[in-house]
Formats: sequence, C-alpha cells, structure tokens
Amino acid sequence: MKKRSTRILSVLLAVLLFCSALLPCSFAATAEEWDENWDRLKNDSSAVSLSPGSDPSSMNFTWLSPTDSGMVMFQIATDSSMKNGEFLKVERTHTALYGWKNDVTAENLKSDTTYYYRVAEKGKWSKTYSFNTGNEKDYSVLFVSDTQIGRSGDRKLDEVLKHDSLGWNNTLEAAVKYAPDISFMISSGDQVETAITQEQHNLFFNPELMRSLPAATAIGNHDFYYPLYSIRSNHPNRFDRELLQCPAGKGYYFKRGEALFIVLNSNNVLTYDHEELIKEAMEFYPDALWRVVVMHYSIYSRNEEDNFYRPLFSKIFDKYDIDLVLSGHDHIYTRSALLRGNERVENGGTLYLEASTASGCNYGGQPDTTPWYAEKCIQLHTPTYVLLNFTQGKISIKALRSDTNEVFDSYELTKAAPSNTEYKDSLLQRLYLFFADKIFKLRDIIF
Repeated sequence: MKKRSTRILSVLLAVLLFCSALLPCSFAATAEEWDENWDRLKNDSSAVSLSPGSDPSSMNFTWLSPTDSGMVMFQIATDSSMKNGEFLKVERTHTALYGWKNDVTAENLKSDTTYYYRVAEKGKWSKTYSFNTGNEKDYSVLFVSDTQIGRSGDRKLDEVLKHDSLGWNNTLEAAVKYAPDISFMISSGDQVETAITQEQHNLFFNPELMRSLPAATAIGNHDFYYPLYSIRSNHPNRFDRELLQCPAGKGYYFKRGEALFIVLNSNNVLTYDHEELIKEAMEFYPDALWRVVVMHYSIYSRNEEDNFYRPLFSKIFDKYDIDLVLSGHDHIYTRSALLRGNERVENGGTLYLEASTASGCNYGGQPDTTPWYAEKCIQLHTPTYVLLNFTQGKISIKALRSDTNEVFDSYELTKAAPSNTEYKDSLLQRLYLFFADKIFKLRDIIF
C-alpha cells in the first residue's frame, strides 16, 4: 500500500511539473524590489561597465569616480578570493561635470575562463564581480535596441524612469535565464531618452547583470549630441579619422571568433567616414568569415518607401560584402530577406535585422502590409530581445519575448568561406581622402 501511494504521488508530481512547464513563466524583478533600491539605481554613477576588447583575449572596463576619490586601483584574478590578483593600470581623465573617468584594459585573457575583478577608491574595495571569456567557436550574443530610459512619458518623473529601467532589467534577466552563457551584448543605440541626463545613463548601466555582461553599444539619435555617451564608454579600436565627428564619440570595431563586428555612428551622414572605418576593420581582420555591422538607424524597417538612409548605406554594405546589419530606431522587430542592390536575392546578400525596444518604453506602429523586402515585421507591444548564436560557419537567430521567453521568430545564416571582396575607391572617395588627410595633419599640428 505504501509503495502504491508513493507511485501515485510521483505521478501527480510529474503531472504538476509538466503542467507548470506549459504556463507562462516570469523572470522579472518586482516593482517593490526596484523601489527598495531606487535611490542607488538612479543616482549611483560609479558602477563599472564592461565592453568587449579588440579581440577575445582582452576586455575593457570603465567607471566614474568623484573628483576627490584619491588613488584608484583595479584588480583582476582567476580566483574569487583575489589572492595573487593582478593590478592593472587605470587611465584617468578628469571631466568638467562628472569627476574622473577611469578606463582599464585587461589583456592576455584565456578563453573559457571566469575572471574576477574589483576596484578600490580611498583604500576601500568594491564588491567582487566576475565575467567569463567564453568560447570563440560557439558563443551567443544578446542583441537589443532602444532601451531609451525615460521615453515612456515625462522623463522627469520617477514613475516613468522606474517603468523603463525595470523593463530593461527584466529583459536582461530573461535573456540570461534563457541563455546563461551569453558572451556579450550589442545595443544598437538610444540607450537613453536624453543624452545630457546622468540618471538615465545610470539606470541603463546599473542592473546587476551589467557587471558581468560586456556591452557593445552604438550611438543613437538620442545619444549623439552630448559627450556623456563617450564618457561612460570604453570601446576598442575607435576610429579617429572621422571627418564629421559628433560629441558622443566615434565608430569602432572588434573581432570574436569568425565574426568581425563594425559599429557605426549612423548619425554621421558622411558615408565616406563609414567606408574608411569598414576598410580599416577589414584590413585589420582580413580572415573574418562574417562581417557584421551595428548601427542605430534601420534602412529596411516598417516604412516601405525609401528612407533617407537607405541609399546612403545600402551601397556601402553591398560594396564591402556585409553579411548582417543590426539596427533599431523604429521600435518594431523586422527581419529582411537577403538583399543586394535593393533587391531580394537567394544568396550572397545582406540580412537586415531590426530589434524592437528592450524596455517597453514605446512601440512603433505595425504596417498594414509587410514591406516587399521584409520576411517578418512584428509588433508584440511587449519588450523583446534577440539571441545570435555563432558556431562554425553558421549564425542562428532567435527573437524572444522578454515576459515569457517565447521564441517568435528564428532564422539561420550559413557561410563556408570569407567573402573575396574587391573594391576600388571612387573619384569622390579619393578626393575625400585627399582633403581629409590635409585636415588631419593640420589638426595634429594645432592640437
């Protein structure tokens, strides 16, 4: 009788577990938990943020500290006790309004290894945080866009900031719950609503998961006009030869595994600047199988008519055989067909992927019909994110809801060998290079 009761109980438990798996699941922090930590989340500008280094063997760090912070130290180790940890050089730049900007680059890191780090100011150590360097042959990237903290209403109100930042935090938690081994994150711009507002930047960087998740961010139209984006960033291989520069900073590039990631500032409409950045990145990493561009403005989104940016950028991406373009701006998920010459192609084209908002701050309208160039154009009116899994010769794409981790779109790109790109500078490009060279030489003499 006892054995029979045990079997019945086991069956009931199995049924309950099966049924619970069918129910929507939530990974969210509660509003109450967010309220308890609100003052710190909103006002603390000292949190360390990570950015991918130039290659997998390096990692970049940055944080702010008060003007009177005294000596600052950074320590990294492979042991959480921090015994025998290495002290790295901290590059310090004093800013007029935000105290000290502290930058560190850790080099010669080993793959598939967990590292621990901490910082000290005035002799007091921070908590110890960790990150993992991942595996170059099989790694996942979290792709998000338009967190735009402060967008959902009056950006001066705490209720608005709480709504957007909590939505952002919960997307991070959902993504890491679904894919615990994410190597780094790409955000294609508009991290905040108002570039000048420190609190909005704090709320983007202060979720706890950001201490372990390197972020490669692009400059959006809500970021570009003020230098706080640059002050809060430490990106690798920054392109210093942009003729048309903006206060927020520059484009940059880095490599992971088979993929070269090139991050453009699409607020800069001087496309010759972007061509030179792409060429430099390709020459620096000529063996990259995949060429992935990250930029804020989507040139193939919900609007079927040609937008201002489409003719500017699509020709460049065709010319340099870009495989994948990651963008945002319109707050709607769109995945294009493979495109080349502004036409659908079966092979050898570029896939354009636009992420919707990761915070739920604002949603773009759904078009009446799917544009001719799009395979998917989806508005779910809930925060979403995209996972990109890179394995040998393949990129697997999954788009997911943040509230349930339900996959609502998927696609795969495959490629056997790097593109054999041959290009020739146009007459206008050569004229640009001639005058740009003169201007940069003059700049170097003056400054």
